[in-house]
Amino acid sequence: MNQVDILLKQVEDIRKTCSHQFKALDPSIIPDSLVPGLLEGLNLTNPKRARFSFHLKCTKCSMVETESALVTCPLCFRGLVKDEGLDSDRAKYFGQLHLYYSVRISRCPEGHFSIASDEWDQ
Repeated sequence: MNQVDILLKQVEDIRKTCSHQFKALDPSIIPDSLVPGLLEGLNLTNPKRARFSFHLKCTKCSMVETESALVTCPLCFRGLVKDEGLDSDRAKYFGQLHLYYSVRISRCPEGHFSIASDEWDQ
């Protein structure tokens, strides 16, 4: 083993035992939906409109992770909770109907964030 391999092993060992404390490095870019207070998530008829990924860096061990605002709240980093059922009135959220997609709302358990996303409904 060379010196670099030894150092990489030490970093790996530190990260395994670290009690991570993450902070966001870059914000998500998520537009508002047509419903006030609700962000526009995965809009499959206009997919290039938003950037959902964001990076987290541990302040203790410098480990970097990538998360998606479609599954993780970008403010408290907790997993989003999906509402039961789909809303077939897609136009209410995105301005247009679609035969195969309905909308599911996901919410932060702390109440920071709610997002509407297309979901296959067939």
